[in-house]
Amino acid sequence: MDMQKLFSHLFATDAASLGRRFFRLTFFFLAIGGLLAMVMRWQLAWPALKPETYTSLFSLHGSVMVFYVAIPMLTCAFGYALIPRLINASNTAFPRLGAASFWLLACGGAILLASPFLQGGGAQSGWTAYPPLASLRLNENFDAQSAWYVSLFIFSISALLSALNFAVTIVTSRHAMRMLDMPMTVWSQLITALITLLATPVLMAALLMAFLDHQTITVGSSAYRFTSFFLPDHWAPQSRFSGAAGAGEPILWQHLFWFYAHPAVYIMILPAMGMVSDILAFYASKRLSGYRTIIVCMSAIAVLGFVVWAHHMFQSGMNPTLGTLFSISTMLIAVPSAVEVFNWLATLWGGRIRLTVPMLHALAFVGLFVIGGMSGIFLASPPVNIQLHDTYFVVAHIHYVLFGGTLFGIFAGLTHWFTPITGRVLGKRLGQLHFWLTFVFFNCTFFGMHALGLSGFPRRVAEYANYESFAHFRGLNVFITISALVLGATQLILVANFLWSYWFGPRASDSSSFPAKVAPLPSR
Repeated sequence: MDMQKLFSHLFATDAASLGRRFFRLTFFFLAIGGLLAMVMRWQLAWPALKPETYTSLFSLHGSVMVFYVAIPMLTCAFGYALIPRLINASNTAFPRLGAASFWLLACGGAILLASPFLQGGGAQSGWTAYPPLASLRLNENFDAQSAWYVSLFIFSISALLSALNFAVTIVTSRHAMRMLDMPMTVWSQLITALITLLATPVLMAALLMAFLDHQTITVGSSAYRFTSFFLPDHWAPQSRFSGAAGAGEPILWQHLFWFYAHPAVYIMILPAMGMVSDILAFYASKRLSGYRTIIVCMSAIAVLGFVVWAHHMFQSGMNPTLGTLFSISTMLIAVPSAVEVFNWLATLWGGRIRLTVPMLHALAFVGLFVIGGMSGIFLASPPVNIQLHDTYFVVAHIHYVLFGGTLFGIFAGLTHWFTPITGRVLGKRLGQLHFWLTFVFFNCTFFGMHALGLSGFPRRVAEYANYESFAHFRGLNVFITISALVLGATQLILVANFLWSYWFGPRASDSSSFPAKVAPLPSR
């Protein structure tokens, strides 16, 4: 490939090319995040790492999986690959914004992956970076925590560019298609884009303030902070520019971060809901039941997602009356989700269901999302939340939502649209083997964590064998670790199936097993 072709390939602005590049990039980050998870599980079964190394691992794992896998894969990768195709547009409204979004995401991810090699040995404050924990180490140099802030700021710009591109494309570039004729996949991307445009600037402001808080400057023998937005009096006695000595408030970071991060949960789940809606209808050979109802429900989820953020902060000492309001709103958000589930079941009822690989993943999405949502209802109650906070019950809940929901939704979308995107037919037997092994070992890995959490086993503990009160958890932890390792190895089947089918699989036009229609049935 000569330089001109290489340049045109790397900087192509057509939606199809951008979609493929986003898929490659996010799958690379998925592999990194998965390897980190397996190392963490190995540590919990057979400890070998220092506590600070383990802390860096789970901080990097959470950051990679949330910000560089789930969000960009569901929004950017599927968005560029599917939105123009499903609304009959030739390209997105702003092709260069798409290319800029890709390269910004790649740069942000590179900075995050380089952070463990910087001063501080990696960010050690989790993917939430609560202060003052995030400012335990103060250096004049650009350290690992600073790199974390910069990486997420760049990610935020990338997300905003793609969200703006998708929203304008969907509203203005439909050819002979009304809004109420759009597939649910497109509706979910539009609602997700609006959430991103409203929530992400709040995260960017918080990241900028935290980055400035983290920086120091030395004058003579004295060290001065630039600012102290989030640092209290006893933590930051000197401040150069803030005008007050350590007048910050750590809880402010939690408010700003979760005001973004809880809507971000729906940025990660709504596109999967849209794809699953279309896939269930297609393989049930029926029109989607409650088309307008599902649109209303997704819109309600988007709105309510902005008013429930403080249920992550029941431990912060908030006024009980305020906690009650957030508890009620959190339980209320389960209503539109439940209505969607009932519409999916109504779509399946009486249909000619074909248990293809995409359909299996879509059905698994529904079941596992319900389990994750039900455990979320428990955590919505302040007394229960206070008891289970920072236990493995929370780990089980978030993974049932974001692995059981997000990743099974991703697998459903990938296997359903693999043929129209690549022109090749995906291997059926390998696809079924991948699904069943993933489904079984996912539940073996994460369902037992509910029992660990209910027994009080804390998360973010690098080694528990030396603590007598945790010793009896060893057997279950070893079982979970073995299941997690098998679950990770199972994903190699998906990779092998994709690569083999992409290069050597039968072409769609040459295969009698290829369905006549590759797009979902019209929704109404």
